[in-house]
Amino acid sequence: MLQWYLRWTVISGAFQAGIASIGKALETMKAVDAELVTVRKVTGFAADEMKRIEEQAYKTASAYGVAADAYLKSVAAFARAGYKEQSEALAELSTKTQIVGDTTAEVANQFLLSVDAAYKYKGSIQELSKVLDGANELDNKYATSIEKIAEGMGIVAPVAAQMHVTIGELAAGIGTITAVTQRSGSEAARALRALFLNIAGDTKTEIDEGVTWTTGEIEGLREVVKLYAKDAYDAAQASKSVIDPMRA
Repeated sequence: MLQWYLRWTVISGAFQAGIASIGKALETMKAVDAELVTVRKVTGFAADEMKRIEEQAYKTASAYGVAADAYLKSVAAFARAGYKEQSEALAELSTKTQIVGDTTAEVANQFLLSVDAAYKYKGSIQELSKVLDGANELDNKYATSIEKIAEGMGIVAPVAAQMHVTIGELAAGIGTITAVTQRSGSEAARALRALFLNIAGDTKTEIDEGVTWTTGEIEGLREVVKLYAKDAYDAAQASKSVIDPMRA
């Protein structure tokens, strides 16, 4: 009797597990179908292209251990941003960023979009991969993280590029601030953004939601720059050019 009961328990448990597995698989398929509809709307791809994207979604999911529908959401996000032909490759790089950086799809996507737009990489996977590799190296060597660097890049990259700050300098700047202060990447990025804008004399661009710098605050920062970055300040005065913000 006990043996029969144990056998029934094993069979019943296996049956229930099988039912749960089937249910989960059906939910995944429904989620994938829903995302495929979105991708088709934003790309206008034909049926054969959509079939290939669906297959790629499952391949990527298997390779990286992520949900196929999550990958497709990133494909749609990049397509909406104007990267129709590169949307799949960028979505895969975003997936890689999420894994190595332990960050969200939103942060990873914004990181790639902001850096690409700011530094005019034109969706180059090679160039963007170099940026990710650099962030990973900082993560490995210092008390910062890819998540913080990616989060910060998404905020400050456009302004930094206009101020002729290289991508390497920017990553190092965010990495240094977050490593030393142990503050978030967004806080580090807002601090750098404020510094860049102030050195340029911008009193109108918001450095945070609803916050701008006054002329008096900018003049105060200029005095700090004169004191702590005298060579950079004197060179800028002599050449009438903008102070190198990284030297400052």
